[in-house]
Amino acid sequence: MFVPEGHDITFAEMEPSQKHAMSHRAKAVEKFKAYLSQQD
Repeated sequence: MFVPEGHDITFAEMEPSQKHAMSHRAKAVEKFKAYLSQQD
C-alpha cells in the first residue's frame, strides 16, 4: 500500500481532487498553462 507522506490514508482511498493536487501531471499542466499565458 502507498500512503503518501503527511497523509494517513492510502492513495487509493483519496478523493480524486486530493490525488489531483499531488499529481506530477497536474503540476506539469499548471506550469504549462502559466507558460502559455505569458506567450503572445
